[in-house]
Amino acid sequence: MMKNKDCPVNSNLSFLTHNHGTEHKIAHNVTMILLIPFVLFGFYAFLDLRNSSYIEFIHWISTPMHAVISALFVCLVFKHFAMELQVVLEDYISTICLRNYAIIGMKIGFFLVGLLAIVSIAKAIIDTSV
Repeated sequence: MMKNKDCPVNSNLSFLTHNHGTEHKIAHNVTMILLIPFVLFGFYAFLDLRNSSYIEFIHWISTPMHAVISALFVCLVFKHFAMELQVVLEDYISTICLRNYAIIGMKIGFFLVGLLAIVSIAKAIIDTSV
């Protein structure tokens, strides 16, 4: 059985798993505050687009301002959610090696889903400009 100090993640990828508590809390609070205007913009967009067709939505999201705001919103939401879930994983997984693998897997998963969302926004921009 591998001991916690023998975990290969501890030495190779520790920058992805270890956050000091104060730095993590400050980053969490900053993302929370930064999300407020984006959520308000999301409510505005929902109300503005609630009776729109798919084509109208694609034209709306392909405008530069809406595309940038949407991409930033995606980045902030996934960063904030990753930090929240990291705290849960750190609290409930006692084996350090397993915890580190879970945190790395979660961060890679959120990165890929966020990247997919941003690529979808970029595709909408490209499709409407052609």
